[in-house]
Amino acid sequence: GHFTHDPVRYVDEAVARDIRWLMWLNVAKGTGHRAGSDAYLVGGKTGTAEKPRKNGRGYDRERVVSSFVGVFPIERPRYTVFAMLDEPQGDKGTNGTRYGSVIAAPIVGEIIRRSAPILGVQPSDPDAEALFQRRLVETKVWNVVKRRQEKSFAALPLR
Repeated sequence: GHFTHDPVRYVDEAVARDIRWLMWLNVAKGTGHRAGSDAYLVGGKTGTAEKPRKNGRGYDRERVVSSFVGVFPIERPRYTVFAMLDEPQGDKGTNGTRYGSVIAAPIVGEIIRRSAPILGVQPSDPDAEALFQRRLVETKVWNVVKRRQEKSFAALPLR
């Protein structure tokens, strides 16, 4: 659909740009990679939450809600897709995992890959990904808990 009025900006443009970059990073290099698409730049956020215990005290590690929210095309967002699974059961295909990154992200990715062409969304321009990539700095940091070096990411400021 089309707006019948001018959209209202609720978030500063620079903040929105940074959030879009972080969401892109999560899909491009992080836990949301299973929602990625060859044709469209996707941004997103995974979620896994333990449900409250039935007695009302604390949280039940055996009962979770797994989710993923995807936005596309992330360089100029038009659509949001959200998948939430209540108490998913891990199986052989997920190696018993119930995390949103493993359970929900692939669902969102498949919905995007199938629906975007139907919605008339043009594939992302390769130059758009280059803009996101240009901000990315990959480095290594020392994880003091695991006592090993791990990959780390940072964002260069926009010029």
